[in-house]
Amino acid sequence: MENWKHIDAAFLRHPFSHPDDAKEMLYVVRAQGEFLFDQQGKQYIDAAASWWVNLFGHGHPALVRALARQSETLAHVMFSGITHTPAMELSQALVALKGCPAGAVFFSDNGSTAIEVAMKLAWHFQAQNQGDKACFWAFTGGYHGDTLGAMSAGERDVFVKPYTDLLAPVHFLEYNPELGYDLEVIRRRIQQEKPAAFLYEPLLQGAGGMRMQSAETLKPLLELLKQEGVVLIADEVFTGFGRTGTTLASEQLITPDILCMSKALTGGFMPLGATLMSPQIADATEQADRSKRFYHGHSYTANPLACALALETLKEWSSPTWIKNFNALVQSQQERALEWRQQFEDSQARSCGSVLAVDFPRKNSGYFYTDSIGRELYVQGLKAGILFRPLGNVLYSVPPLCIGSEAQERVHGFMDDMLKKYLHK
Repeated sequence: MENWKHIDAAFLRHPFSHPDDAKEMLYVVRAQGEFLFDQQGKQYIDAAASWWVNLFGHGHPALVRALARQSETLAHVMFSGITHTPAMELSQALVALKGCPAGAVFFSDNGSTAIEVAMKLAWHFQAQNQGDKACFWAFTGGYHGDTLGAMSAGERDVFVKPYTDLLAPVHFLEYNPELGYDLEVIRRRIQQEKPAAFLYEPLLQGAGGMRMQSAETLKPLLELLKQEGVVLIADEVFTGFGRTGTTLASEQLITPDILCMSKALTGGFMPLGATLMSPQIADATEQADRSKRFYHGHSYTANPLACALALETLKEWSSPTWIKNFNALVQSQQERALEWRQQFEDSQARSCGSVLAVDFPRKNSGYFYTDSIGRELYVQGLKAGILFRPLGNVLYSVPPLCIGSEAQERVHGFMDDMLKKYLHK
């Protein structure tokens, strides 16, 4: 396309972008496997899995076939008063996953909408059972999406501050992966603040900087909250599909009352959100009294194409081939993290499941993209033929499972070069 830079600048607005970003705008025309290709044919390794959605690789044949098959019979139909096979089969498959609440599923369009549904469900349930609930709780440093409810539970950073007056009431617990949590103090806070629900990213805060905590640290806190009648909402939009080592992070903790999924759910092909709920919460949505029923909806709720892709994703995920690839990736990431922790002490090199991350200590390092080093790493990555999505001073890799050994070595090699360059070791 001629004049594409002019057209893009004139007519498009990109997420989380600054006008300076246009200088290195990447025009992608094709993708296959772990690679993206620009309009000039240059190849880039997709080290960020296209914002964490691409699970097996771009253009994965099994998903292409699943999409084509479904498109021949039913592309879409409204889901109010109508049902269809892909939605029914997918709901059964999801509630059967280990760590999932086994009540019902509400489908939406993406991760943020899945969170919105979850927050409304929790409030709806508590209003029918414990009407004195006054707020939500969440961890500091979290990210749950950019719609108003989801944004309310995220870090109050530069992206959120302009909308402070519009946000839902959310109180925050300090994220303390090293020190843990004083349960007696938290118990008193519960009694004082009366939270309806606690929204958390289990084991791994993604956009907050790939911050990790152990199940041993988090589980006692979740158990206390559940004992005190606080609805647990697990945001597994990012952590699902192996990012913490198991299919869902909640497998390693306790089953939440509500669990949200999206991103890799369709293998990176189409948007789809799923909010799973316990039988008790599901029952609260189906009251005979119309004034007490749960009312929410999206035009593309349970889109058959997306549901068919998600079903195929679950099938592929459990196949021996991808289990083998996943285990190899986890081992590779672990080995590099250990090597870099020994070699670059200040890097805080760490891995969790398929995720590998390192820090670049900076005077002004902070949440999200507050330090220019992120931009520097991004640009240098493009020059090296690798697409990263740094988070402030954090550089990480979470590639598609199809990534070959040569491409993986290129990603690790680049990260190693950057550590040597910036940490002066």
